[in-house]
Amino acid sequence: NELFEVLREEDAIQARLSLLLGDDLGQRYTVPSDGVAIPEARIPDDLQGVFLQDSFKLRQAQISLQEAKLGKTLAILNYAPDFRLNARTMVGPTRPENNFAIGVELTLPLWFFVRQNSEVDTAAARKRETQFMVETTKRELLTQAFEIVSKLRTLQNLMKISKTTLIPQAESTFNASRAAY
Repeated sequence: NELFEVLREEDAIQARLSLLLGDDLGQRYTVPSDGVAIPEARIPDDLQGVFLQDSFKLRQAQISLQEAKLGKTLAILNYAPDFRLNARTMVGPTRPENNFAIGVELTLPLWFFVRQNSEVDTAAARKRETQFMVETTKRELLTQAFEIVSKLRTLQNLMKISKTTLIPQAESTFNASRAAY
């Protein structure tokens, strides 16, 4: 029964680690088991850097933030007046000799000022929202990473206890019962 519980917990940790690293959910991370000393937990010193640089969720959130920043910039550019440069001439055999016109137009959208303000305010609010979303995603990833690390350390300590106390005691009991038999 405990074996099934440990296997289920291992599968859950494997899936969570795959999700954090952005790997395929079918990816299996193996730890050698038979005849090998207890592996030391290789926990990187810069845990934040390792998990945050490879996270697919965080990359998606940062792309959304970049999109919101560009949206705000475009909304601000709506304030800029539109310029139009044009040149006209008549074409054909009967055109006058100096028939050439150059035009410059400048449009100032004065009556849409309220709409442009609301567009900029909406874009700024979207940008703030995505900044909070990026920060929340970072915190969620780090929480999950620290949870995995703490489980790893706990299981490592349990393995050390089993190796130093339980297994030698079971072996000595087995040897004593075999000698008595």
